[in-house]
Amino acid sequence: MRYAYFDPITREVIGWFDTEALDCILPDADLLIPLTRDAWEANAHEPRWVDENHVLSNALPVVPVNLDQIKANKLVEISSACAAAIVGGFISSALGEPHTYPSQATDQSNLMAAVLSSLSAPAKNWETPVWCVDAKDEGAYRLHTAAQVQAVGNDSLTARNAALTRKAVLEDRIRQAVIVEQVQSSSWPTK
Repeated sequence: MRYAYFDPITREVIGWFDTEALDCILPDADLLIPLTRDAWEANAHEPRWVDENHVLSNALPVVPVNLDQIKANKLVEISSACAAAIVGGFISSALGEPHTYPSQATDQSNLMAAVLSSLSAPAKNWETPVWCVDAKDEGAYRLHTAAQVQAVGNDSLTARNAALTRKAVLEDRIRQAVIVEQVQSSSWPTK
């Protein structure tokens, strides 16, 4: 007997079995399509899919959608977008004009150390260099006073909390969705 073996998710044929030519252990019968000799010769080793009626096709079938799976995929997408936003930098006007500050894990750690140091700064003239990019897209370590580095720290926290709040709102909307269109419309905003 000859069979096409297909992936239950993508419906793509991922294997061809000929038990007359080769003694083998077959996968689950629900994932096999029995083939005549003619069907085998016409289809074997060609890209094929299995439609909802368990018929071989040379076209990608329309696979019924599962709302729970679509929700799960969208939640992963939202979580990834939030994480990217958190480490994607933020803007602060602590130096008097808007500057973009990096916010990768090391940047966040360095900023936290600078803010903590500024809280116990022994003198009014305390300063520390912090990397930022100005409006001309020129990055440099620029000196920040204690008040300025604390303002940058506050702006960092505000940006992080805004991303986490946006994520929570979108996750709630996705979980409450009852149709696919509601899930699909719950996307992370692009800049």
